[in-house]
This record gives sequence, C-alpha cells and structure tokens, in this order.
Amino acid sequence: MRLKQLKKKIKVVFITMGFMIGLYNGFFGSNKEYTTVYAAESINIISRGTSYTNEDLKYLTAIIYCEARGQEYKGKLAVANVILNRVESDIFNHVTTIQEVIYDCKRWGRQFSPAYVKKNGKWTTKGSPLEKALKLYEKGNYANSIDKAAMEESKKAAKAALNGKRAVSEKALYFNGNISTTKANCKRNKIAYVIIGDHIFYRAS
Repeated sequence: MRLKQLKKKIKVVFITMGFMIGLYNGFFGSNKEYTTVYAAESINIISRGTSYTNEDLKYLTAIIYCEARGQEYKGKLAVANVILNRVESDIFNHVTTIQEVIYDCKRWGRQFSPAYVKKNGKWTTKGSPLEKALKLYEKGNYANSIDKAAMEESKKAAKAALNGKRAVSEKALYFNGNISTTKANCKRNKIAYVIIGDHIFYRAS
C-alpha cells in the first residue's frame, strides 16, 4: 500500500504519559493533550521500495519501454522515478497507484501519451503503444534483439526504482523531450531541472 493510501487509514496518537493507536475517525477525550502523526511516515522508511506486485512491475516496465526505449539506463530509471513520485505526490492526490498514474487524464488531460491512441475522434487505450508493450512484456515475442534488450533494461530500471534507486529527485514530477523550450521555461521560473539523454526532468513550479 502506498503512502497516500496509508495516510488515509492510519494515525498514531501519542498522548501525555503514554500512547494509543487509534483509527482515523477514532474519538479521544477533549481533555487529553495529544499530537497526531502519520504511522505511514514511519512505515514508509522501512517498506518503501520493498513491496510491489507483479502488475506494478509489468506496467512500470511497459511505460518505461514506451517512453524511454532508446534512452540510456539512467534515462529509463528517471522515467520510473517520475511515475513513482506521482504515486506519492500530494500534487497528484487523485492517483494512488502506478496504473492510475499512467492512465491519468482526470485533471490535466492525458499525462502519458503511449497509454492512449485516438480512434474515430476519441481517445482509447485499445491498440495503444502501451497496450502493445504490455503484450510484448507478457508474451516475449520480440521482433528483434534490440526490442528484447530494451524491454530487459526497462524491467531492470523498473525493479531498481521500485527498490528505491534514483536518477532524479523525489520532487521531479514531469519530463518531456522538448528540452530547449522546457529548459528556458524552467530557468525563467527558477524551477529545478536535469537533462538525461533526450529528456528533461523537472519539478512542479
């Protein structure tokens, strides 16, 4: 379970002369002094990057393959970092899983173009580059050794990111291939950024 999900469900309440563990909606007498902290913060230190499902790995690998297939390993890892950063970010508080991040189009439109394709004037996931990458991941029927190597390195980067490895800061929430324009915008607005291969990664303004 992700940090944002845990925060919704768990609170640890430390009370004067002792402590209690209570539910988020638990009742505590008004005459008691207490400070609330999120248990998720402590749990996160121990479990971040050590608990993920096969589906998490599959979807993260597939979106890395789509977005950074031709990039160096560090570039693939950075893409994975951005996906996971959004899972944890309060800016993207409407998404709490890897799949939700990848398919997110609730607030600002499609976030990851490989997840959708336009057919008959409408956006759909059917036949999208991501859907094809997911099938390739599952079946392994690669057209050539280059595709296979790219998927294997994407999976390696996905596993590394899920286990806490980083190529970019936890505050990096965006990336794109329009380096010159984005770099100028970041400089103008004093937004931290880093360029890795053909992508620029940057934080929110």
